[in-house]
Amino acid sequence: MGLGDKFNDLTQKAKDFARQHPDKTEQGLDKLGDFVDKQTGGKYSGQIDKGEEMLERRLGEQGPAQQGPTQQGSAQ
Repeated sequence: MGLGDKFNDLTQKAKDFARQHPDKTEQGLDKLGDFVDKQTGGKYSGQIDKGEEMLERRLGEQGPAQQGPTQQGSAQ
């Protein structure tokens, strides 16, 4: 498994976690934004806020985790 494969695997795990735990993901993004804002002395607050909003919006577009076919088909 090459570096690119490892990165893709890590990215997929992060997406799965974000779908399964949107509240924790939002808290993490807020903390990250606050940390970066503090490290830059507030110089880029507007850009950091826009980045946070964009990420939260993108994560929201992905929606909740998909349920397996056994759960979807069991209601019939």
